[in-house]
Amino acid sequence: MKRHQTVFLLSLAFLLISLGVPVHASASSVTSQDSGNAIGMADIGVLQTSNGNLSYTTFTNAIIGRILFNGGDFLSYNGTSYVNQASVQLDGVVKAGNQYFWVQNMPIIQSEGGGLYEIYLSDLVWNITQPGSNISTSIPIGGKGSLTTQNGVAFYEYKDNKPIITKAPFVLQLITSANETNNYMNLQFSYSFSNSSTIGIGEFDDFVLGIPQSPSFVIGGENPSGPNGFEMIISASNDFSTLYVNSWNSTMWSGYFYNGEFYTMPSAISTSFGITGKVSQLHGISETWNNAMDYAVQSSGKSTNGFLWNVSTSASYSQGKLTVYVTPGDSMWKLTVKNAQTGLEVFSSQINGSSESFNFNANQGYYIADFQMMAGPSLIYITQVDFSTNDYALVSVSTVVPHYYVNGIEEPSNSTVPVHLPSSICFPKTYQIGLGERLFFEYSLVNGVKEGNVVNITSPGIYTINATYVMQYEVGFPFNVTLTVNSVTENFKLGWVNVGSTLNISNQTDYISNGTRAIITSPLSFKVETPINVTLQGHYIIQYLVKFPFNVTIIVDKSTYFVNSSWITKGYTVNLPNQVIPVKDGVRYYVEPSEFQVNGPITFPVAYVIQYLVRFPFNITVSVNGTVMNFAQAWINSSSIVVASLQQIHIAKGVMYNVSSFSFVANRPMNYTPIYGVYYYVRLTTPVPVNINGENSTINSGYYLRGTHITFYSIFYVNSTERLLVKSNVSQLNVKEPSSISDSYIVQYLIHLPFNMTFSVNGKQETGQSSWVNSGSNVVVNPQFIYVNSTERYLVNGENFTVNAPRSINIPYTVEYIVNINNNKTWYPVGSIIKLQAPQGFFQVVTWQGTYQEPNGATIKVNGPIIEASITSTNYVNVGIVTAIIILVIALTVAILLKRSKGGSGNTQK
Repeated sequence: MKRHQTVFLLSLAFLLISLGVPVHASASSVTSQDSGNAIGMADIGVLQTSNGNLSYTTFTNAIIGRILFNGGDFLSYNGTSYVNQASVQLDGVVKAGNQYFWVQNMPIIQSEGGGLYEIYLSDLVWNITQPGSNISTSIPIGGKGSLTTQNGVAFYEYKDNKPIITKAPFVLQLITSANETNNYMNLQFSYSFSNSSTIGIGEFDDFVLGIPQSPSFVIGGENPSGPNGFEMIISASNDFSTLYVNSWNSTMWSGYFYNGEFYTMPSAISTSFGITGKVSQLHGISETWNNAMDYAVQSSGKSTNGFLWNVSTSASYSQGKLTVYVTPGDSMWKLTVKNAQTGLEVFSSQINGSSESFNFNANQGYYIADFQMMAGPSLIYITQVDFSTNDYALVSVSTVVPHYYVNGIEEPSNSTVPVHLPSSICFPKTYQIGLGERLFFEYSLVNGVKEGNVVNITSPGIYTINATYVMQYEVGFPFNVTLTVNSVTENFKLGWVNVGSTLNISNQTDYISNGTRAIITSPLSFKVETPINVTLQGHYIIQYLVKFPFNVTIIVDKSTYFVNSSWITKGYTVNLPNQVIPVKDGVRYYVEPSEFQVNGPITFPVAYVIQYLVRFPFNITVSVNGTVMNFAQAWINSSSIVVASLQQIHIAKGVMYNVSSFSFVANRPMNYTPIYGVYYYVRLTTPVPVNINGENSTINSGYYLRGTHITFYSIFYVNSTERLLVKSNVSQLNVKEPSSISDSYIVQYLIHLPFNMTFSVNGKQETGQSSWVNSGSNVVVNPQFIYVNSTERYLVNGENFTVNAPRSINIPYTVEYIVNINNNKTWYPVGSIIKLQAPQGFFQVVTWQGTYQEPNGATIKVNGPIIEASITSTNYVNVGIVTAIIILVIALTVAILLKRSKGGSGNTQK
């Protein structure tokens, strides 16, 4: 990886080189409360070398961090809630005068699902001069953010609320620089972003703090609050939260700025040194350093701890080329080559990347490669590597095998050959002598130094090589066996053993193939003195793995087991009895009996029926596939058709359910409640007419629907002439439980008399024209007068009868009217003849005045009330006659007298 002069070119080149295929994430859940420090690359001024750790200190005005994110599934958990977020932070310690600041360039990556992510830029600045230090509000500040107080500490914070929306993969590069602007400390926060279709770059915040000091990032040493350094890390999105990772795929690089270029940080620890956010130890991020590519490879797993690399160097020469290797690559390395004999410098160069080849046309001889690592202007590490430019060496080989190889070319043994540098001397590991016999390479001695079967010759000289072989015989078994060969444990089916070795085989279980194993039941021991094939006859048994689709009870050799799979000895019979296997709530398997002999690995197809638990709220009679059953709950075979007809179910004394017909298919556990009405038994002494739910009816003892409202009549009219007198111990009944009603009734009939009159019913006197009389009553009507009014009455004859039906009674009677004759009142039957007779004198005339105008002595007929009064008047006829007679007598008398007078005195005059 090469350094670049500008941030934009660095970001763009990294994208073009590194874009890969995204990892598709799946849902994650918090499974552990473990937590460790954030993960990434942190430099605190400590180098790890093969000779121990070295400390250094340096300063820089800018730090950089870059992540290529290919995708992930993650969440930040604070102990009570979680968000699908992680933070990527470029953090560092800035020193300005005697003050220290913790500066965070801290984007938040939020997963939106479906491979879509939102990136929110943010930055924070803390005063860490002393624990609890604040960024004073009295000091002028500038920037897009503002001061925030947390736990009593004031700090600067800016958050961009407009996210970068992208899909993976994408590259996010962060740069934070510290400079002096107008005599004030100035921190600039920049970013660059790129994906397959978009490139963005810019400064998103410019923080100015009004202190007249020149700032710079400091790496190494300590400040009052902790170590100095900088880091590019992955963490939770919030302080005191833990990042849990289900999947993650990224690469990361970080460095510092010096003299116009960015360099890889000299040292890197995997864990953060300065933030409170955490990453799960078990469900975190594992990382390794790829020195050739100059980045850390990060993936989900157990979180990494410790240094990412040891600082190391090496050099090799071949055919005019000097190749050097450095770790870490792309850091600030300087190479100087000196002649080992004269000490004169013959070559120098800066090293780019992790390895670089140089043209090195120097004289043959020995040289020293001097590697210097710089951190800015500071030399922080120096090491040396010797190498030679000589091209030949003389090699003498002695061995029992007939040949060996020099750079792949066969050479005869027990010979001396010149070889180019570098060269590889290779001895065959085995040499076949005959069937079951061979020579086996043990070691080689190179100028008395023990080495392996490959000897690398890299420098000129004379080399004497002796290769030692041992005789071996081939030993075979029917399967892989674990054994000890001269106290060394080995495992093989066909193996080579040193002649004379003693083999010990103990009791063991050996897995021959998938589903087949052998159990050695008795140990044996023997000495290898010839090639041999050991049959192990009588020392082992073969077992096969028998699997079932679920746990079942089996009987093998009179022993009972409950298993999902089991190793069964070859030839044994496995018996599956009739059984029921619970699966989950409401589901079970009904296993039919079967048996089989084990002659190989098998997944036995158990004959079973899935049954579901069907529950009713009470016992119901149903037909299950045509079979009549009665149950409240029962196990029913899957897909069975359950049918119920209309039925009455007596639940308890006086309680009945009227269940409607229904049907269903049993394809799952069911709590089935049919449609039904609850009925209660109402017991009556006798049927009586009532009003049931607003309708007249005659109630009998029987079951009535819950909630039925029954009103008992005291009088019920059958019709206009018949009624019932009802007696009941209740007047209203809401049916909500079994009930017993004491009731009775009397039939009454309406009798109708011709008049309002007096009569007796069963000896009890009544008065009226009509009356309701109990059936069977005796009615007596005595003879009596019925006065219509004061002038008319009826003389009713007596009547005696029994009432067995409504009756209108016609009783014989005589109509009588009152006859008033001269104020003498007398009742006469209609049609009576009355003679009007009153005494009268000679000079009187009597007549009758009233209803009739009749003379005295007349007769009248009674057809209604009669009032008659006799009127006596003078009989003028008779009076006239008598008067006439008197006058005549007087006249005669006078006449006579006159006559006499005349006769006596003659005429007299006065």
